[in-house]
Amino acid sequence: MKIGIVGAGISGLAISVAAEKAGHEVVLFESESDVGGRMSSIRFGPYIIDIGFHVLHTAYPSLHRWIDFRQLEFKEMEKCTESIDPDTGKRKLLADAINMPLKLFPTLRAIGLRDGLRLLRWRLASNSKDMEAPLDFKSEKIIAGFKQRGFSNNLIQNILRPLFAGITLDPDLEERMSFASFTWAAMSLGSMIMPKGGIQAVPNQLVNRLINTKLRFNSKVDAVSSTTITCNKQTEEFDKVVLATPQNVSFHLLNRKPFTKVRKTATIIFNSNKNPLPRYRLLINEKYGLNGNKILHAHSHPYHPELIIATVIGNDADSLQENQDEILLEFETWFGKQVKEWEFVTVTKVGNALPLIDTEHVGRVREPISEKGILLAGDYTTHPSVQGALFSAERVIDYLGIPIPDKTINATASQTNVGPVA
Repeated sequence: MKIGIVGAGISGLAISVAAEKAGHEVVLFESESDVGGRMSSIRFGPYIIDIGFHVLHTAYPSLHRWIDFRQLEFKEMEKCTESIDPDTGKRKLLADAINMPLKLFPTLRAIGLRDGLRLLRWRLASNSKDMEAPLDFKSEKIIAGFKQRGFSNNLIQNILRPLFAGITLDPDLEERMSFASFTWAAMSLGSMIMPKGGIQAVPNQLVNRLINTKLRFNSKVDAVSSTTITCNKQTEEFDKVVLATPQNVSFHLLNRKPFTKVRKTATIIFNSNKNPLPRYRLLINEKYGLNGNKILHAHSHPYHPELIIATVIGNDADSLQENQDEILLEFETWFGKQVKEWEFVTVTKVGNALPLIDTEHVGRVREPISEKGILLAGDYTTHPSVQGALFSAERVIDYLGIPIPDKTINATASQTNVGPVA
C-alpha cells in the first residue's frame, strides 16, 4: 500500500514509522525544512532553545510505546512549583506532598490547610490506569471547575489560574475542567523532563527510525483528497492519504471555516550573570493579567543555567520582541536591579500553538477518523497534548490494520524506570 502523509510532526512521524515497519511505501510531506512541527528547537549560538515552552510528561502511556527513554538524555524538573508576588518579590512553594513529603509544611504555610487538603484530594483522584478517563465526562470550564472543587479565590488567582493558563495557552481558561484533571494527573503520576537536545529530540528519535520513507521537506501541500496530494502544482496518487497537520492547516486543506481565536505563545530569553532561579522549577506570576503583568511564568534552562526564559501567551505574544525592555522592567520587580545587567538572547513565537476544542465536547476523541476518505491525525482530533497527538496516530494506524510497534510494552513498568540523567 502506498501511503501519503502530510505533516512531519509527532503524529505524522509515528504513523510513518509504523507504516514503514509494516512494509508499506510511505511518502511524508513537510512544509518546513525539518521535522518536529510544534515540537521544534533551534540552535542559537551555543544554545539549543525550544520554540515555545515545553516539558515532556513521562506519565503519558503512548509516549512509552514510541520513545526509548534509555536513549533520551534529559534532566527532570522538581516536583514543585514556586509562585512570586511581583509587588513584593516574595515567593511561595507548592510541592507534591506525596513525592516530596519534606515540602509539605512549606506548602501548607503557602496555601493553607483547607486548600492543601483539596489539592491532595484532587491528586489522589488521578487514575494511574487511565489518566484520560476525566475526558469521558461532561464538565464545566476550568475556573468553574476550580470553584466547584472548593478552592479559595486566592489559590485560584495566585496559583491555579497562571499555572493552567500556561498549560492551555489560554488567558481566559475556556478549556474543559476535565482536561485540567487529565493534565493534573499527568503531573501527579509522572515526571516533567527536558531533553538535552531540546524538545525536538523526541521527534528526532522517530525520524531516525525511518529508512525507506521518502521525506519531502520544504513541500507545502496545496490540496488533498482521499487518494491524492497536490504539492508545487504536482499531483501524486496514493492508496491512502493521512492529514497529520495542526488544526489551522487541516481546516484550510479540508475547506473548513477557520477559528477566529488563536492560541499563541512566545518566549523571551535572557542571559543572566547570576541566575535567580538556581533550581529547575517553574516560577509563576501571582499577579499575571493584573496591572499590566504580562509574564505568565519563568524558568531556567537545565543545560544552560545562565539563561532565564519568560513565557507570555495570547495577544501579549505578538509584540514580545519589540517590548523586551518592558519585560525587563517587569522582571526587575521580581528580582531587583541585577536584571539591568541581563543580555537579550532571542525570542521564539508560536501561532496556533494549541488547537481549540469545543468546551461542550465530551470524550477523548473529538474528530472522526476520516473526512471525505482523508484520514485525520493530530492533537486537534483528540485533545491538546503529546498524549493526544500520539493517541491520534495510533487511531489511524489501527484503522489501517497496521501493528503498533512495541505496543505490548508495559507503559506503567516503563515509567517507573524513567529517571533524570545528570
